[in-house]
Amino acid sequence: MERVRAASTIAYVHTHSHNWAAVLETTEAALAICPADWKGVLLRYRVQALLQTGCIDDGLRALKEAASILREQTENSAGAHNLGLLGEALWQAGRTEDAIAMVTETIQLLEPRGAKRLALPFRLFLADILRLQGHVARASCVLPPPDAVDPDQRKRYLEQRGRIRRSAGKLPEAISDFSAAAALEEAEADPVQLAVARAKLADVLAEAGDLERAEPMVLQAAEILQAAGHPDFGAASITLAVVAARTKQLNGEHVSAAIRAWDAAGLLLPADKARELEAAAKLLEAAGLAAEASDCRTAAGRYWRMLAPSSSQSGASVTHAVPSVQPRTVPLTP
Repeated sequence: MERVRAASTIAYVHTHSHNWAAVLETTEAALAICPADWKGVLLRYRVQALLQTGCIDDGLRALKEAASILREQTENSAGAHNLGLLGEALWQAGRTEDAIAMVTETIQLLEPRGAKRLALPFRLFLADILRLQGHVARASCVLPPPDAVDPDQRKRYLEQRGRIRRSAGKLPEAISDFSAAAALEEAEADPVQLAVARAKLADVLAEAGDLERAEPMVLQAAEILQAAGHPDFGAASITLAVVAARTKQLNGEHVSAAIRAWDAAGLLLPADKARELEAAAKLLEAAGLAAEASDCRTAAGRYWRMLAPSSSQSGASVTHAVPSVQPRTVPLTP
């Protein structure tokens, strides 16, 4: 048992450092000796490694097996929680509908068992997926009520609600949410995380046309983020490009700097980078920067191709339906 527990910890570390070859090697050895109650967790790590390396068919077979095991372990919430993490792995592999189905199932398994606190991050995650897919009203409905949000999730909740309100065109309300999130970060006194929060606020202010507040805020945030090597320097650079376009300044190298920042972000997965670049393209298009938007879309396509099936699995499709992952018909309401 100690060997299996150690292998699971090692697989966790390799997964978070995106060392997929090591994840596959570790889980293969551990699965050969593990008891049944550990198999689902080890397979979860293996699924993510397989999907991230283009082994789509193998990944989906492992996912089907893992999901079946975890559904049998839902009496203590751990199985359902790991099922939700499988849903996150699907999202990180660009498999949106499958991710929505599995995360929805996770919430519906956790909440009736009284594990609403454990389900809350999955509600926020699902709301973000739906927003990015253009289902803004559904995303708003999935959000938990404010009084159900624990203090440690408050900032994430405010930012998520702010994104949804922004997508719905409710910019004053979105600014209020991002301002509140930045105020919470001020209390933590972490300069880098405060810069992240202020860069997000500046982005919304720029869209609302409040360039006098947005420009100095994002300039200061971008300086801190660049010095820290933080991936959000990319988004801050896009905001600088938008501000420059709307104030008739020279665009400079803001967009190319953003693309370089995302390219260098070793802890962002390809799908994360692709989605950041696609969001940047939309903002640049709205600011009249069509050529720069095209550069971002080209870069996004490069990252999506990284998740395409490997040559050994050329018959697999990135949109292959995942067996046994079916959307629930019961609507999600907080």
